[in-house]
Amino acid sequence: MLKYDSFKKEILKTIGSYMPEKYKSLALKEVKIDKINQTVEGFCFADENKEMTASAVIYFKDMYSKYLSTGDIKAVLMEAAKTITYYDSKVGSTCTPTAILSADIVKNNTVMLLINAEMNRELLNQVPNVPFLDLAIVFRCITEKANNHFYGAIITKALAEALDLSTEDLYTYAKENTKRILPMRFEPLSQTMEGLIPKGIPEPKDSDKAILYILSNDVITEGASYIVYKEVLNAIRKSLNSDFFIIPSSINEVMILKTGINGKTYLKKVLKLINGIYIDQSDILSNNIYLYNGSLNII
Repeated sequence: MLKYDSFKKEILKTIGSYMPEKYKSLALKEVKIDKINQTVEGFCFADENKEMTASAVIYFKDMYSKYLSTGDIKAVLMEAAKTITYYDSKVGSTCTPTAILSADIVKNNTVMLLINAEMNRELLNQVPNVPFLDLAIVFRCITEKANNHFYGAIITKALAEALDLSTEDLYTYAKENTKRILPMRFEPLSQTMEGLIPKGIPEPKDSDKAILYILSNDVITEGASYIVYKEVLNAIRKSLNSDFFIIPSSINEVMILKTGINGKTYLKKVLKLINGIYIDQSDILSNNIYLYNGSLNII
């Protein structure tokens, strides 16, 4: 099996032979892209005389994971070539962002996403954002939602400027769209635990199951943004008849725990295991625990 660096070199050396003829005139470029909580390496084909790449960006990390699991580098190369040509057939060669995402599409389909501010300093320099606690609200335009998944792109400053949309505009649209496109999901942990909590985390006692809740969206993906809505937090307080802790377990969801009751033993076990072992780097939200004060309606 090839080491990662040797694998990258082999991919860059041979991917061109797997591509259709029209890609022969394009430059193969190695790129680094700031994504949530990490910078990832990849490659794309580009026309150096045009504004945008002529292909999807393919990430070495994803390719290498598939290679390690199969040992078949040819199959990995074929899949990458297929992905690039499929993308090209869908969005067109060397298209610009505004050719894909018009102002109306962005206005009607952009939602909020909460990310860690400190871990994403480089990314936040490139995208419109709104500070929130130790986090930041950024904006994703949803292009497709099906089968409990959605697809889309984070709005960059360049795209927002091209569409003449301010950060305030995006925030206003996203606050409305998030509730419509990705409806809220709030329920006891026991109802989602099997699908959400990895194996190895100890089962809570029955009394704990009744007091630990999940707040997210309907697909439990990038749903932690619901803590931005004061009306949601106030409604939860009325439902629980108590102030509560907000545990930012990931960008996908937060956990809600009533104050003044026994449940901390299980909570500490869950947090230790999730933060230290199970949670993926790209899903980390915060190491801080927040308290919602219902009297003041603030976190």
